[in-house]
Amino acid sequence: MSPDLRRNLSLILIFCIICGYYFIFERSVKKTETDEKLINNVELKDIHKFKFKKGNTIIVGERANGEWQIFGPEKKKGNKENIEDLLKSLLFAFLIEKIRENPRELSEFGLDKPQMEISIWTNKGNIPITVLIGDANPVGTCVYAIIKGSNSVARTGSLLHFDWNKSPEWFVRK
Repeated sequence: MSPDLRRNLSLILIFCIICGYYFIFERSVKKTETDEKLINNVELKDIHKFKFKKGNTIIVGERANGEWQIFGPEKKKGNKENIEDLLKSLLFAFLIEKIRENPRELSEFGLDKPQMEISIWTNKGNIPITVLIGDANPVGTCVYAIIKGSNSVARTGSLLHFDWNKSPEWFVRK
């Protein structure tokens, strides 16, 4: 057997071992990733109020008779489609991974001074569900988030940050 053939067969064998390892072990790990959402058991129709805070900007929206009103410096009619698209992005945000239970320092994730804070009130109670959105992960594909009152920091897709990074006019734009 020639040395070139022996080397090629050795490389093919190593490649097969690596592929086998991947398909047996790594793929099974990925199957155990959660399909859990960041916010569970809430539907769009249940939300009657939201509050969005980014820096010094605070936007509050309330739904009455199927229409949204935006409160800020002045009361305006909200753009139902834009607002409900944003709320859907929050409700459909997947919890990619729980990063840390009971973190000592939220500053590690940019959650001590979050970039955004989104609260929703539902028909199920008067206590809001508040999501704090912190820094992006090092590669920028995810953002760190925590639900106020929870003890678990999670990673969720960076689209949540992108979707909610809107100017106040966007909430009332036609």
